[in-house]
Amino acid sequence: SPLDIDKYYLMLQEGGVGIRTIHVIHHILHAALDNAVRYGLLTSNPTQGAALPTYRFDEMQVMNQEQVGRFLNAARKSSSYALYHLALVTGMRMGELLGLKWSDIDWESGLISVQRQRQYVPGEGIALVEPKTRYGRRAIKVGETSLQILRAQKCVLAEKMKHVGDRWQEMDLVFPNSVGKPGDPSNIRLEFNQILEKAEIPRLRFHDLRHTAATIYLNHRIPVIVVSHILGHSRP
Repeated sequence: SPLDIDKYYLMLQEGGVGIRTIHVIHHILHAALDNAVRYGLLTSNPTQGAALPTYRFDEMQVMNQEQVGRFLNAARKSSSYALYHLALVTGMRMGELLGLKWSDIDWESGLISVQRQRQYVPGEGIALVEPKTRYGRRAIKVGETSLQILRAQKCVLAEKMKHVGDRWQEMDLVFPNSVGKPGDPSNIRLEFNQILEKAEIPRLRFHDLRHTAATIYLNHRIPVIVVSHILGHSRP
Protein backbone atom coordinates (compact mmCIF):
# COMPACT_ATOMS: atom_id res chain seq x y z
CA SER A 1 0.00 0.00 0.00
CA PRO A 2 1.09 3.66 -0.21
CA LEU A 3 1.57 3.57 3.57
CA ASP A 4 4.03 0.66 3.19
CA ILE A 5 5.99 2.64 0.61
CA ASP A 6 6.13 5.73 2.86
CA LYS A 7 7.32 3.62 5.81
CA TYR A 8 9.98 2.00 3.61
CA TYR A 9 11.41 5.33 2.44
CA LEU A 10 11.39 6.64 6.02
CA MET A 11 13.21 3.51 7.20
CA LEU A 12 15.86 4.00 4.52
CA GLN A 13 16.33 7.64 5.50
CA GLU A 14 16.63 6.83 9.19
CA GLY A 15 19.16 4.11 8.30
CA GLY A 16 21.45 6.71 6.73
CA VAL A 17 20.64 6.09 3.07
CA GLY A 18 21.21 9.25 1.03
CA ILE A 19 18.31 11.28 -0.35
CA ARG A 20 19.52 10.88 -3.94
CA THR A 21 19.72 7.10 -3.49
CA ILE A 22 16.17 6.99 -2.11
CA HIS A 23 14.97 8.90 -5.18
CA VAL A 24 16.74 6.36 -7.45
CA ILE A 25 15.10 3.49 -5.52
CA HIS A 26 11.73 5.23 -5.94
CA HIS A 27 12.12 5.51 -9.72
CA ILE A 28 13.04 1.81 -10.02
CA LEU A 29 10.20 0.70 -7.74
CA HIS A 30 7.72 3.00 -9.48
CA ALA A 31 8.62 1.53 -12.90
CA ALA A 32 8.39 -2.05 -11.60
CA LEU A 33 4.97 -1.53 -10.01
CA ASP A 34 3.75 0.26 -13.15
CA ASN A 35 4.42 -3.01 -14.95
CA ALA A 36 2.46 -4.85 -12.25
CA VAL A 37 -0.52 -2.56 -12.97
CA ARG A 38 -0.10 -3.11 -16.73
CA TYR A 39 -0.12 -6.90 -16.23
CA GLY A 40 -3.25 -6.68 -14.08
CA LEU A 41 -1.47 -7.78 -10.88
CA LEU A 42 -2.31 -4.48 -9.14
CA THR A 43 -5.16 -2.03 -9.64
CA SER A 44 -2.97 1.01 -8.86
CA ASN A 45 0.66 1.88 -8.30
CA PRO A 46 1.24 2.35 -4.54
CA THR A 47 4.32 4.54 -5.20
CA GLN A 48 2.10 7.19 -6.76
CA GLY A 49 2.23 10.26 -4.54
CA ALA A 50 4.75 8.69 -2.13
CA ALA A 51 6.23 10.99 0.52
CA LEU A 52 9.77 11.26 -0.85
CA PRO A 53 12.42 13.07 1.24
CA THR A 54 13.33 16.45 -0.25
CA TYR A 55 16.82 17.56 -1.16
CA ARG A 56 18.52 19.92 1.27
CA PHE A 57 21.06 22.26 -0.26
CA ASP A 58 23.67 23.78 2.05
CA GLU A 59 23.95 27.52 1.56
CA MET A 60 26.92 28.41 -0.60
CA GLN A 61 29.68 30.35 1.17
CA VAL A 62 32.48 32.23 -0.58
CA MET A 63 35.56 34.19 0.43
CA ASN A 64 36.04 37.74 -0.78
CA GLN A 65 39.32 38.89 -2.35
CA GLU A 66 40.73 40.11 0.96
CA GLN A 67 39.91 36.82 2.69
CA VAL A 68 41.48 34.85 -0.17
CA GLY A 69 44.72 36.77 0.40
CA ARG A 70 44.61 36.11 4.15
CA PHE A 71 43.86 32.43 3.61
CA LEU A 72 46.77 31.92 1.19
CA ASN A 73 49.14 33.80 3.51
CA ALA A 74 48.08 31.55 6.40
CA ALA A 75 48.54 28.46 4.20
CA ARG A 76 51.93 29.46 2.79
CA LYS A 77 53.97 27.11 5.00
CA SER A 78 51.64 24.16 4.42
CA SER A 79 52.86 21.26 2.28
CA SER A 80 49.43 21.49 0.59
CA TYR A 81 49.81 25.17 -0.32
CA ALA A 82 49.87 24.41 -4.06
CA LEU A 83 46.64 22.40 -3.73
CA TYR A 84 44.82 25.29 -2.01
CA HIS A 85 46.16 27.76 -4.55
CA LEU A 86 45.05 25.62 -7.49
CA ALA A 87 41.61 25.06 -5.94
CA LEU A 88 41.10 28.83 -5.78
CA VAL A 89 42.54 29.52 -9.24
CA THR A 90 40.88 26.71 -11.18
CA GLY A 91 37.79 25.74 -9.14
CA MET A 92 38.77 22.07 -9.43
CA ARG A 93 37.03 19.64 -7.10
CA MET A 94 39.09 18.00 -4.37
CA GLY A 95 38.81 14.61 -6.09
CA GLU A 96 40.09 16.15 -9.33
CA LEU A 97 43.02 17.78 -7.56
CA LEU A 98 43.95 14.52 -5.84
CA GLY A 99 43.76 12.72 -9.20
CA LEU A 100 45.93 15.27 -11.03
CA LYS A 101 49.16 13.92 -12.52
CA TRP A 102 52.27 15.76 -13.65
CA SER A 103 51.66 14.43 -17.15
CA ASP A 104 48.40 16.44 -17.17
CA ILE A 105 50.33 19.74 -17.06
CA ASP A 106 51.53 21.40 -20.26
CA TRP A 107 54.27 23.71 -19.02
CA GLU A 108 54.58 25.53 -22.34
CA SER A 109 50.91 26.47 -22.81
CA GLY A 110 49.97 26.61 -19.11
CA LEU A 111 47.11 24.17 -19.68
CA ILE A 112 46.06 21.71 -16.97
CA SER A 113 44.03 18.75 -18.26
CA VAL A 114 41.42 17.30 -15.91
CA GLN A 115 41.44 13.61 -16.83
CA ARG A 116 40.49 11.75 -13.66
CA GLN A 117 39.50 12.03 -10.02
CA ARG A 118 40.26 10.21 -6.79
CA GLN A 119 37.21 8.26 -5.71
CA TYR A 120 36.21 5.47 -3.35
CA VAL A 121 34.84 2.57 -5.39
CA PRO A 122 32.84 -0.06 -3.43
CA GLY A 123 34.61 -3.39 -3.55
CA GLU A 124 37.82 -1.85 -4.89
CA GLY A 125 38.75 0.87 -2.43
CA ILE A 126 40.48 4.07 -3.51
CA ALA A 127 40.77 4.39 -7.30
CA LEU A 128 41.51 7.00 -9.95
CA VAL A 129 38.48 7.14 -12.24
CA GLU A 130 37.50 9.16 -15.28
CA PRO A 131 35.12 12.13 -14.86
CA LYS A 132 31.46 11.15 -14.71
CA THR A 133 30.53 13.30 -17.72
CA ARG A 134 32.31 14.50 -20.85
CA TYR A 135 32.11 18.04 -19.46
CA GLY A 136 34.24 16.99 -16.50
CA ARG A 137 37.12 16.18 -18.86
CA ARG A 138 38.47 19.64 -19.66
CA ALA A 139 41.56 21.84 -19.96
CA ILE A 140 42.11 24.88 -17.70
CA LYS A 141 44.67 27.57 -18.46
CA VAL A 142 46.69 28.95 -15.55
CA GLY A 143 49.21 31.76 -15.33
CA GLU A 144 52.94 31.80 -14.66
CA THR A 145 52.41 32.32 -10.90
CA SER A 146 50.48 29.05 -10.69
CA LEU A 147 53.13 27.26 -12.75
CA GLN A 148 55.86 28.52 -10.41
CA ILE A 149 53.89 27.25 -7.40
CA LEU A 150 53.54 23.86 -9.13
CA ARG A 151 57.30 23.77 -9.77
CA ALA A 152 57.80 24.41 -6.04
CA GLN A 153 55.45 21.49 -5.37
CA LYS A 154 57.78 19.27 -7.39
CA CYS A 155 60.59 20.23 -5.02
CA VAL A 156 58.39 19.43 -2.01
CA LEU A 157 57.71 15.96 -3.42
CA ALA A 158 61.39 15.37 -4.17
CA GLU A 159 62.16 15.94 -0.48
CA LYS A 160 59.35 13.56 0.52
CA MET A 161 60.72 10.88 -1.79
CA LYS A 162 64.19 11.20 -0.26
CA HIS A 163 62.72 10.95 3.24
CA VAL A 164 60.67 7.76 2.71
CA GLY A 165 63.09 6.01 0.33
CA ASP A 166 61.91 2.60 -0.89
CA ARG A 167 58.48 3.06 0.67
CA TRP A 168 57.61 5.67 -1.99
CA GLN A 169 55.09 4.40 -4.58
CA GLU A 170 55.46 6.52 -7.69
CA MET A 171 52.10 7.27 -9.34
CA ASP A 172 53.03 10.61 -10.98
CA LEU A 173 50.52 12.39 -8.70
CA VAL A 174 50.84 16.13 -8.07
CA PHE A 175 49.23 15.90 -4.62
CA PRO A 176 49.97 12.43 -3.20
CA ASN A 177 50.10 11.33 0.42
CA SER A 178 53.35 10.80 2.32
CA VAL A 179 54.27 7.66 0.33
CA GLY A 180 53.13 8.68 -3.17
CA LYS A 181 49.61 7.22 -3.20
CA PRO A 182 46.39 9.31 -3.62
CA GLY A 183 45.97 11.84 -0.81
CA ASP A 184 43.38 11.59 1.96
CA PRO A 185 40.58 14.21 1.76
CA SER A 186 39.90 14.00 5.53
CA ASN A 187 43.48 15.07 6.34
CA ILE A 188 43.22 17.98 3.91
CA ARG A 189 39.88 19.11 5.36
CA LEU A 190 41.34 18.99 8.88
CA GLU A 191 44.26 21.23 7.94
CA PHE A 192 41.95 23.43 5.84
CA ASN A 193 39.83 24.17 8.92
CA GLN A 194 42.97 24.96 10.93
CA ILE A 195 44.13 27.44 8.28
CA LEU A 196 40.71 29.12 8.23
CA GLU A 197 40.92 29.55 12.00
CA LYS A 198 44.46 30.93 11.76
CA ALA A 199 43.35 33.41 9.05
CA GLU A 200 40.29 34.37 11.16
CA ILE A 201 37.90 33.40 8.38
CA PRO A 202 34.46 31.95 9.21
CA ARG A 203 34.14 28.17 8.77
CA LEU A 204 33.74 27.06 5.15
CA ARG A 205 33.69 23.72 3.37
CA PHE A 206 36.61 22.86 1.10
CA HIS A 207 34.07 22.74 -1.75
CA ASP A 208 33.40 26.44 -1.13
CA LEU A 209 36.84 27.15 -2.65
CA ARG A 210 35.24 26.05 -5.92
CA HIS A 211 32.40 28.52 -5.38
CA THR A 212 34.93 31.21 -4.50
CA ALA A 213 36.85 30.58 -7.73
CA ALA A 214 33.63 30.86 -9.74
CA THR A 215 32.70 34.11 -8.00
CA ILE A 216 36.14 35.62 -8.65
CA TYR A 217 35.88 34.72 -12.33
CA LEU A 218 32.43 36.28 -12.63
CA ASN A 219 33.47 39.40 -10.71
CA HIS A 220 36.24 39.84 -13.27
CA ARG A 221 33.60 39.75 -16.02
CA ILE A 222 34.60 36.35 -17.40
CA PRO A 223 31.57 35.16 -19.45
CA VAL A 224 29.33 32.66 -17.66
CA ILE A 225 29.71 30.09 -20.45
CA VAL A 226 33.52 30.23 -20.06
CA VAL A 227 33.28 29.85 -16.27
CA SER A 228 30.92 26.91 -16.81
CA HIS A 229 33.54 25.21 -19.00
CA ILE A 230 36.34 25.86 -16.49
CA LEU A 231 34.28 24.28 -13.69
CA GLY A 232 33.20 21.33 -15.82
CA HIS A 233 29.46 22.03 -15.66
CA SER A 234 27.16 20.55 -18.28
CA ARG A 235 25.00 23.71 -18.36
CA PRO A 236 25.95 27.34 -17.66
